[in-house]
Order: sequence, then structure tokens, then C-alpha cells
Amino acid sequence: AGRPLFNRGKYDEAIEEMNKAIALVPRFAPAYNLRGKAYAILGKHDRAARDFSTVIMLSPQQAKGYKNLGFLVLLQGQEEAAVAHLSKALSLAPEDEKVKAALEKLKER
Repeated sequence: AGRPLFNRGKYDEAIEEMNKAIALVPRFAPAYNLRGKAYAILGKHDRAARDFSTVIMLSPQQAKGYKNLGFLVLLQGQEEAAVAHLSKALSLAPEDEKVKAALEKLKER
């Protein structure tokens, strides 16, 4: 139920649904990832960072936690950390054009 709410821009409601999913299945990385994205959109960057870090801990071979944490820290002006996270994401998902483009821009600076 969280994904459709998120897609409709109902981020607070999506967070509530993700909280329920996490309570039922505490190691369900996709719930942390979606909740982190909702928190990021709402400007709750510390909470988003915690959720993306949890995604990385639970699914270290998946690119999405690194990617989302990379873009979050980039928003906060932490370019060095962004390069590290996005580089790891690209190593796990070399076809990700969004990550490739972001890294190219960062390396141009």
C-alpha cells in the first residue's frame, strides 16, 4: 500500500505504511528504501540517511541504498561522500545512466 501512496505524493501516509511493513518484516530493505525516499522529499534528511544506511546494511550488494544515500548527501553539499556512494552504486549497477551522469558532473568540478 505504501508504493501507490508514494507515487501519488502522499508521503506521510506512505511512511506510515512503510512503518507497518517494517514492523512486520524488520529486514525488508525495500520498505526502508521507500520510506527513506519519502523522508528525503519531506526534507527529513537525517531520517532518510538512516533509512538508506539500513538499506545498505541489509542489502550491501544492491545499488539502490548507495545511490539514494549518494544523491541525498549531494543535496547536502557533501560532494566527496556523494562520489563515494555513487561510485559504489555504479559498480553494482553499471547500466544506471542517472548515476553515471551525476558522477561525470561531480568529476568535472
